[in-house]
Amino acid sequence: MDWVEGTSGVIRFEAERRAEGNTTGLLVRGESADALRALLDGELPVPEDSGLRGAVQAVYIDPPYNTGGAFADYSDKVDHELWLGMLRERLHLLREALTASGTLWLHIDDSEMAYAKVLLDEVFGRENLVSAIVVENNPKGRQLGKFFAGSHDHLLVYARDIRTVRLEPASAEAVNPADFPKSDERGPYRLLPLRNTNKKFHPGSVPTMHYGLWADGATGRVAADPFEGAIEVFPVFGDGSSAVWRWSAALVRERADELLARVVRGRGGERLDVFQVDRLHGERKKKLRSIWSAAEVGSSDSAKAELKKVLPGRQIFATPKPEPLLRRVLEAATEPGELVLDCFAGSGTTPVVAERMGRRWIAVELSSATVDAHLLPRLEHEGARFEVWRETSLAR
Repeated sequence: MDWVEGTSGVIRFEAERRAEGNTTGLLVRGESADALRALLDGELPVPEDSGLRGAVQAVYIDPPYNTGGAFADYSDKVDHELWLGMLRERLHLLREALTASGTLWLHIDDSEMAYAKVLLDEVFGRENLVSAIVVENNPKGRQLGKFFAGSHDHLLVYARDIRTVRLEPASAEAVNPADFPKSDERGPYRLLPLRNTNKKFHPGSVPTMHYGLWADGATGRVAADPFEGAIEVFPVFGDGSSAVWRWSAALVRERADELLARVVRGRGGERLDVFQVDRLHGERKKKLRSIWSAAEVGSSDSAKAELKKVLPGRQIFATPKPEPLLRRVLEAATEPGELVLDCFAGSGTTPVVAERMGRRWIAVELSSATVDAHLLPRLEHEGARFEVWRETSLAR
């Protein structure tokens, strides 16, 4: 397989066709390392005429997993050392392409996951690991597996520089309305203790956050300063030991209308406590968990079903990625107009979702058959505006 052996000599890419007007994407038929070098050296055009070096906000790659199997669209069995060399070379090139705030997302299964993680540590630095996400891709489990019924992949996320990375790993879809059981004229809400419930934080560790608030249990009013009818309330744990507040007195003064005093019953009997009124609203988001279920991001079966709708009657790509998965990645890692890169494009889920979300994109795919059968039809169905280039010669 040429893609694991590296190349030498002169590589030339030529335009196979050019879209009319401004383009938002670039599709390259060719070997991924050759294409990345040509892009980094300015020999291939980047959408909107920007150079590639330091320009990519998010890289998503789904390289061959090296499982030892063979699929209709590609072979997945090579020597382990060759696979490592292939991936190492491309990771170095991809790191050069990333912005200082960018991230790389590598999708892999158990076959080479541990080695991929070590390679990423080597190329990006261990300190730049953002997360190792578990992605459920087969809720039923693969019953033909030799031992356990495999049901997940891994998504290894690394920052170009953890000190300057920009991510928004939160989603409105992750918010459960059932978590806001109370309601008033302003809508659903929940009450959160203003007391810090983590016992690592106490008057000995953060003394400035242990102070008295003034509260009226009859009206619910809370303030940082005394008022008529109020009593002073200090934060305590359930066992009666001293605690600290989550908010400073200055923040209480600024947002006192978000606090509520209520009588609670504890081990020592009734006492007055202070709560934050946490409301559900349209802009609400929740931090994503490190396990992504198929119900949230789709599965192998749902991805194939998506392709059947778009390309009816065609042979379906063997291992497509579901569109909700890429949408979640790009929502977390990019803003509209930013550049996304996938150099193992396969069935084209990354450029399709990037196009739909208003991101610029670059997709590289080695197999001309895969480009013709899957990538081009999907992108054309999407109405994407893109250029196509192909590798035309290789002097060894």
